Amino acid sequence: MQMLINSDLMTPVFVNASQLDWIASPTAGVDRKMLYREGSEVARATSIVGVVT
Repeated sequence: MQMLINSDLMTPVFVNASQLDWIASPTAGVDRKMLYREGSEVARATSIVGVVT
């Protein structure tokens, strides 16, 4: 599934990361908050990554 998150690079965006949900990644124990994404799992992307312990 193609995802487009804040993909218009000509438009400034402010993101409050504390309001974003953690999303599980394909790697067990790793979650992420997606800030920017163009594509599916293989994508151009910027994320905050957290390790679940």
